[in-house]
Amino acid sequence: RQKSPKKNFQVLDVPHIQDDFYMNLIDWSSQNVLAVALNECVYFWNPSNQQISVLCDIAYELDSITSVKWSENGEHLAVGTTNGMTKVFDVRALTLVHEIPGHCGRVFCLA
Repeated sequence: RQKSPKKNFQVLDVPHIQDDFYMNLIDWSSQNVLAVALNECVYFWNPSNQQISVLCDIAYELDSITSVKWSENGEHLAVGTTNGMTKVFDVRALTLVHEIPGHCGRVFCLA
């Protein structure tokens, strides 16, 4: 008889997450890393080592994050904002690699 794992779920504390049906503030990568947007910051959580890190903080831009989406290979993360900007980050280098302006409103969804 196989033993089932003692803990088959994880509870994450995500204070101040915006309660808006149209925003996509959480996305899981193909590399098994969770991206969570909390107001002006994007955090990563790696379940294999329980490590939490910060990708970006856009508070200085007087903007907030409205959506996140991993690239298919898990190497880049797109971040949409209230001011209509889409930012693409290289997650290994933790650097901004591209900004896409042009939306006239919030970026709710990315693909």
